[in-house]
Amino acid sequence: MNAAYASVLVQNLKVALLDQRRGAAPASMLDCAAHMLLCFDEPGAMYSAALRFMLERFRASRVDFGFGSRDKPVYIPNAVETAPDLSIPPFEGAFPNQIWPVQQVWQARGPVYQSLRSSPGIAKYWAGLGSKSKLARRLEVGGQVFGLICVDDTDAVRAWNAADLDYFDQFITQFFSPIVRAQVRLERPSILAQLTEAEISVVRLAACGLTYKEVAQRLGKSPNTVDNQLRSARAKLNVRNQVELAQACLKWL
Repeated sequence: MNAAYASVLVQNLKVALLDQRRGAAPASMLDCAAHMLLCFDEPGAMYSAALRFMLERFRASRVDFGFGSRDKPVYIPNAVETAPDLSIPPFEGAFPNQIWPVQQVWQARGPVYQSLRSSPGIAKYWAGLGSKSKLARRLEVGGQVFGLICVDDTDAVRAWNAADLDYFDQFITQFFSPIVRAQVRLERPSILAQLTEAEISVVRLAACGLTYKEVAQRLGKSPNTVDNQLRSARAKLNVRNQVELAQACLKWL
């Protein structure tokens, strides 16, 4: 990451998102956005700070967000925060992206509320997550959709009130999405530079949920070649497995 350019970008974000909206957004929202900008050069810390803020603000059990699009076969969370005093099933690995509860979020223009009570058929999808109610929204900037964020309650079926929905929508659209998108665009060149074109091609397909054999067939390569290229990509990006590789790469593929 170019430190000088990053500093200028953060200053521009501060003016656009904080200085010009002071008085038009709740102080707690501005404080969280300011904290995100302080951690701008450490994405993991930045994501964690924002998700913990939402855990507390919405009295939730779990908050997660991930990069992707509505056409990919799987959704993989990039960051997850859970309430410290609850025993909650982990949200790890890939989640089917083409099922209707997820597609509903991708297609909606605002926050989506889902619960076991309002949508009984959703239970089979949430069985492994322990979720009873969920508030979710797609991430977008300038009409470009690039991810999802979800706030879950695993303790009870409850409907967040209108004020909560308005707060959630304002925070995600005016602060969280633009800051995360700016950080991703700044980070993208340095990540791409580490991988060869051949590695990028196999990672792009593997991150979409294809198996080694499916990737090999799609690209006209042998499974061993695909395996070696994925191993090389994981080593270069310092990740341990396919899930972490997808998490590292879905934001720019």
